[in-house]
Amino acid sequence: MQVIIPISVIALFLSIIASYNKRSYGLEFCFLIVTLIQSIHYNVGSDYMVYYYNFLDFLSGNYSFNELFDEDVIKYNEYGWGVLQWLFGKLFGKNGFFVLVAVLSIVQNLIYYFFIKSHVDRRWWALSVFIYLFTPSFYLLGYSGLRQWFVLSISVVVFMLIENRQYLLAILLVIVGSSIHTSAWVVLLYIILAIIPFKSGKFFGLFYPLLFLLLFLNTNIVESFFGVLFSNDTFEIYSIYQDTQQGSMRSYGLGFILNMVPFLVSCIFLYKSTYNRNRHLLVMISCLGTLVIPFGTMAPLVSRISHYFTILSLSSLPMMYKWIKFPYIRFLCIIILIAISVTEYILFFTQGIFHTSYSDYHTIFSVV
Repeated sequence: MQVIIPISVIALFLSIIASYNKRSYGLEFCFLIVTLIQSIHYNVGSDYMVYYYNFLDFLSGNYSFNELFDEDVIKYNEYGWGVLQWLFGKLFGKNGFFVLVAVLSIVQNLIYYFFIKSHVDRRWWALSVFIYLFTPSFYLLGYSGLRQWFVLSISVVVFMLIENRQYLLAILLVIVGSSIHTSAWVVLLYIILAIIPFKSGKFFGLFYPLLFLLLFLNTNIVESFFGVLFSNDTFEIYSIYQDTQQGSMRSYGLGFILNMVPFLVSCIFLYKSTYNRNRHLLVMISCLGTLVIPFGTMAPLVSRISHYFTILSLSSLPMMYKWIKFPYIRFLCIIILIAISVTEYILFFTQGIFHTSYSDYHTIFSVV
């Protein structure tokens, strides 16, 4: 915490400079420093040591490449992660895990850097970087949820592929991603939405709020759906998130209302803005992350799945807020977004297991 927060603030300041100075390399330095501290971190995040010890156990098995595809060695068909562990273990031994984390951090941050630079107006880079760094489920996830964070970056590449109608390559990438983290299959929804032959966003501008209202009033439908989903062996691993949340209730107050503002702006954008396939597709996909909010009793699982959609808000939110014609409304929307993000960011560092696991920053040089 004493390192991640100051570095994130400095990175945000660099992105602000880059937003207003075309000769500045602020965005490049921004991603350079956040990539550096993420690449060399050790025992930061609630799951980091679990991954580390699993890697050592895997390494002690001394498996051959063919054995990686044995269900007794790699469970839930997540063979891609097994191959990565095997490769880096063979090349670097016990230090292979640290090299693997560094490589993943570099690749992921490069993807987000190019995505922001190519999909966000320069004057809005700072807002995009703010969302990236100060939304707990984005940059901070890379310190702990190593597999899913890597697959999230893959989903961004999938979106860029379907923008150019490279569907077969996108499907192949989804298959690769699902071999690392099974939940990546949900990214197929990107492709489904992309191939729907629509010429206007008006339908989704009306359909999304109606669907949200339906799900909000009938959360039992969702619980039934996940009950059926968990009966499938492929997704059995995620049933633990269902069990840990059973019987809990979700409250809906001022925070819930404020969190709905980006969703409402998205629906208005889809309905009223001039149609553009890629822009509307971007918003349509990112909106799906909000549609899962009513799934109250499934919160832990649904939160993980929603990341695959909300990650595109790095581009969709700056684009939509730029589109708002009235300066005061635009300013209010941005203030609400910043207030929500900062509040969640503070709570992330001060409550629960995340307070303990993120409170101290260590580097790999303390153990290598």
